[in-house]
Amino acid sequence: MSARVHDEVVAAPPDALSLVLGAPGSGKTSLLVHRLVALVERGVTPDDQLIITPSRSQASVLRDRVGIELGLTTRGPRVRSLAAVAFSIVEAFHAQEHLAPPDLLQGSQIDADIAAILEGHIVDGSGPTWPEPLSEVVRMTPTFRGELREWMARVSEAGLDHEDILAIAQRHQRPQWAAASVFREEFRSVLASARPGAFDSADIVRRAIVALESGLPEGVGNLVHCGIDDVQDFTSAGLDFLVALRSLGVGLTVVAEPDTAGNTFRGSEPRALSQLATTWGVAPVVLAQVHRHGSEIRSVVSSITQRIGTAGAGSQRQASASPGGGPGTVLSFLAPGDAREANDIARIITTAHEEEGIPFDRIAVIARRGARVGSLVQHLSNAGIPARSSLNGQALRDQPVARALLEAVAMARGMMAITPDRAVSLLTGLYGAMTNSELRRLRFALRVGADPELPYQPVDALIAEALGHRGGFALLDSAVSRKAEALAALLDNVRQEPGSTPITDLLWTIWEGSGAAATLRAQTASRGTSRGFAHQALDSVVALFRQASDFVDASPGANSEVFLESLLMADVPDDVIVPQPSWPAVLVSTPPGVAGSEFDLVCVTGVNDQVWPDLRLRGSLLAPHLVAGAARGEDNTIDERRMVLEDELRLFALAVSRARQTLVISASESEESRPSPLFDVVDAFATRVESLATPPFSPRSLVGGLRRDLVQALESGKDTAAMAGDLALLARASVAGAHPSKWWGLAPLSSTKALYHEGPIPISPSALATIEESPIEWFLGSLARNESSPDRGLGTLLHQAWEEHPEGSVAAIASIVDKRFLELEYEAGWIEAYQRRVAHGMIAALGDYCADRVAEGWRVLASEQGFEVTVGPAILRGTLDRLEINARGEVQIVDLKTGAGKTDNAIALNPQLFAYQLGLSSDQIAEVLPPGDTVMAGAALLFVKEGVRGKSYRLSLQPPMEPTTREEFVSRIEKAATLVAAAEFAGEPLSFGPIGTPPRHRWHFIAQVCGDA
Repeated sequence: MSARVHDEVVAAPPDALSLVLGAPGSGKTSLLVHRLVALVERGVTPDDQLIITPSRSQASVLRDRVGIELGLTTRGPRVRSLAAVAFSIVEAFHAQEHLAPPDLLQGSQIDADIAAILEGHIVDGSGPTWPEPLSEVVRMTPTFRGELREWMARVSEAGLDHEDILAIAQRHQRPQWAAASVFREEFRSVLASARPGAFDSADIVRRAIVALESGLPEGVGNLVHCGIDDVQDFTSAGLDFLVALRSLGVGLTVVAEPDTAGNTFRGSEPRALSQLATTWGVAPVVLAQVHRHGSEIRSVVSSITQRIGTAGAGSQRQASASPGGGPGTVLSFLAPGDAREANDIARIITTAHEEEGIPFDRIAVIARRGARVGSLVQHLSNAGIPARSSLNGQALRDQPVARALLEAVAMARGMMAITPDRAVSLLTGLYGAMTNSELRRLRFALRVGADPELPYQPVDALIAEALGHRGGFALLDSAVSRKAEALAALLDNVRQEPGSTPITDLLWTIWEGSGAAATLRAQTASRGTSRGFAHQALDSVVALFRQASDFVDASPGANSEVFLESLLMADVPDDVIVPQPSWPAVLVSTPPGVAGSEFDLVCVTGVNDQVWPDLRLRGSLLAPHLVAGAARGEDNTIDERRMVLEDELRLFALAVSRARQTLVISASESEESRPSPLFDVVDAFATRVESLATPPFSPRSLVGGLRRDLVQALESGKDTAAMAGDLALLARASVAGAHPSKWWGLAPLSSTKALYHEGPIPISPSALATIEESPIEWFLGSLARNESSPDRGLGTLLHQAWEEHPEGSVAAIASIVDKRFLELEYEAGWIEAYQRRVAHGMIAALGDYCADRVAEGWRVLASEQGFEVTVGPAILRGTLDRLEINARGEVQIVDLKTGAGKTDNAIALNPQLFAYQLGLSSDQIAEVLPPGDTVMAGAALLFVKEGVRGKSYRLSLQPPMEPTTREEFVSRIEKAATLVAAAEFAGEPLSFGPIGTPPRHRWHFIAQVCGDA
């Protein structure tokens, strides 16, 4: 029956009206293509025909196919979206009637206008009277603006005026609709005044219907026939547009599948074909066979669609799978979490690509929510699988590379302040291209070169200030500042451009001048995980330039700041046009993003309870989804929860029906999540596969496994020829990490000399404990010193203030600390406030200590006193925080600590204090000691963070060294010197110790990677 129906529709006269109902994959779109080609063969020129789709993304998918089938040159694309066709009709009509050219408003522009009017109402107390709970706070939220925008669109699509809405609001007891209608009247008035000729997508279709009342405008051409794809995703305005076309004698072939309507939340009409059939008095014909997939997948699709209301149709559900193909495969699995689920999907995709030969661009991964799409793309890319997300329905500002380009221009033009965070982000991103080590060197150079007479500024604030003008880094060494100076020059170039410069030129200045294009092109040619990210980044930049070009064409001479603000500030994504990617990649998308497409392998992921189906009621504030029904006279007793469930079932049917050969359904099962009933429905038809903990196969995992096995075989004395041969084969294929020249630990040694092969060996008292415990930790800590943390900086600041005021004046020390506190650069305000309170507590403890010591008869001999003692081959250098003496002539060392306290027992053998006691014999200390024999009173650690025994501080004492203890300690120093002067260092990584220990060094001991551990 399908073949006969297909042939009859294709062979119908050009002006015929045909309504076709078909299950997913039954050939509805193919029928439209064949119909267009057949009419061309019968003498109807292709320029007099169109195929109209619900969205631009569907049109772009179908356009190339139609062009290939025709094999002819045409005046324009033969496949266009409904909005594009409507706009061309309105444009031609306005030109014919000498009206202002029309402009199609983007969603972000509408949202910004709504926000501005709402804010104005709140400021001056004007505007409609909104009922509870639509308070001022609610009306300023993005959720309310989104519902108000959708509500106005639904009203426009239904063709309702203000009086109509007031009557409907009263009949259905919805005062919020009456208030929204008052707002809509003001919005349209403001829009007509500020942007004459501007329409949103709903209004442009209504405007096109008005234009068609006078016939097809000049400039549109002689439209003879239109094929209408997926009419179930048309709004009520779209259906009225088709009625208007038909009234002009245009032939129509309309195809639909109500069970896969994917845009009902945006006003689409699943009953569209039934409504058109009633309007025209024409019975739909049904395609009786599904050609896309075999019986197994067809059974899954049928099991879902049978649970949906008929929407005026239902006979298409009886379609059977074509006997020509195989049955297809349905797989299911449960994973213990999202990450494991993504791993399993990556494994399935890799197997399908490597073993079955399925190209990556014939694979789709579908998630219910857009938030999951980005994480899946990243996970697949990290597994070595090229993956991309559809930019349709996503804001360009959410694409990192596009957003950074927008922000760079916005900062250059003064729209955004160059804050420290933004400056660092721009410098270390694609357009600044600075590495972390280069940034550290730049920070150090700026700090050293800062004028000490000027008020202190955080170093990143210095970067932001220098980046704000050409020559900001000119006084620094060019080897350190070259990249920063180049970026500052680019920003200044954009800054100096006249106000009338097109936004495309400003964007191009940064894009081309920064070398970002060359960087991304190089990454696309690589075999690493960066390849997929580079392709996605290039897609987003192409989309950005396309949108900027449209803005320039639509608003010649318009200020570039308008475009920047619309993209950076609005909460609504605009419809993005991106060329069909030429790089083969797995598509990760939500269900509407795959409408009109099919794939050999489809993975429907995250089918969890409360995720899919998502039964939360839509439009809880303004109920925009109920306006069209109310206008048609439907009662107020509609089951909204049932509506939501059917919408979710349609989205699910749309997703699973995209598969040609293999369908995979997955969910996570844990304490926090469980599979949804939809998973159970598909699972009944599926073969359950096991979720595996092992990472997915990829070139990276293959190389890593072979390298690990090779090292283990070498250690155990086994034959390694086969593994070495496999690695050599991979290396010849340029697989990353396979060639030994890229392995860590195999590079030639830069030097075999001892660290200190001549002269005295310097030893620091504070480093003794680390040298004895782990020489390798000491070596790396000395060689690659990390920047001081704010906590350590607070200790340094307190030491310096105490040195200036050794008497312990709380007010004087607090004044110094408060004045310099910003130097510590805490990340958050609340952390800074907390640490300031901690600092004042420690200052008070210092004051208490000093007062108590004076009362006990102690006085200060020296503060921050340096010393130097030669001990065998070592030279012990250090600085005493404080040296005190009492009335009996006893001398005691006091070392200030701002960390957690320790008892006397804990510091009895502390090597740092031993070193300080040994330092008392130095010439430097002898100069500050009183004449005569010195009586030692030991050394003490002064802890001021927490007190003990009623004191605000803790003073823990190490007794004076006995002669035997001194001899033992001298031996320890000599041994430490031997360890420090070596050419090789052993030990354990102390910074990766107990759980919770903050790591200081980003280094690992892994034998298979680094060699000797």
